[in-house]
Amino acid sequence: MGVPESKRADLIPKGWLDVIQAANFSLDPEGSRPQPSLSAGSNGMIIDYRDNWIVGKPLYDPANIVAPTLIVHAEWDAALPSSQSHELFAKLTNTPYKRFVEFGEGTHTIVWEKNRYELFEVVQQFLDEE
Repeated sequence: MGVPESKRADLIPKGWLDVIQAANFSLDPEGSRPQPSLSAGSNGMIIDYRDNWIVGKPLYDPANIVAPTLIVHAEWDAALPSSQSHELFAKLTNTPYKRFVEFGEGTHTIVWEKNRYELFEVVQQFLDEE
């Protein structure tokens, strides 16, 4: 969702989803059984979102975060609109420093996409800072 038609074919490198699926199945012997294979995923964050965040009962106050904080967002992330990321960033009022980075040509699953190395580099740089 949100990815222009002309960009969809190149978003995830050819064969990469097969690598990810194989890695996931190697960690899930139950799900990797044939006919059909299924990959389990955690629904805890969806339940938290449904039961807390969208009804105005957030699980934490971003103003209570006192550690350096990095927020990353991808241009085509339809699951998390940019406005929500910016709203959270604005509420980080007690961090010693904070950074917001938005990646172009990425979605909610940018960690699997062609620009994943940019994400890895930005996160590693942030972690390496003193």
